[in-house]
Amino acid sequence: MAGNTKCYRVTVKDDGTLHGEVTEFSPRFADSVDMALTRLQRRGYMQPPIVKFSNWEELQRRWAEQGEVQP
Repeated sequence: MAGNTKCYRVTVKDDGTLHGEVTEFSPRFADSVDMALTRLQRRGYMQPPIVKFSNWEELQRRWAEQGEVQP
């Protein structure tokens, strides 16, 4: 793959915080922050979302704002 292909595969830890694992994935096909939030809320039903490197901080902020700190 060419260029900047770093993204985060996002999971929820036991304490309710987000864990981002750096992975090689085309940012073009990464989930939006809104879609990632939806997929995280439905954990167990879907594969973990993958977000662009640049969207990681926004995802963490919006997750905390929603009060999703508890599993």
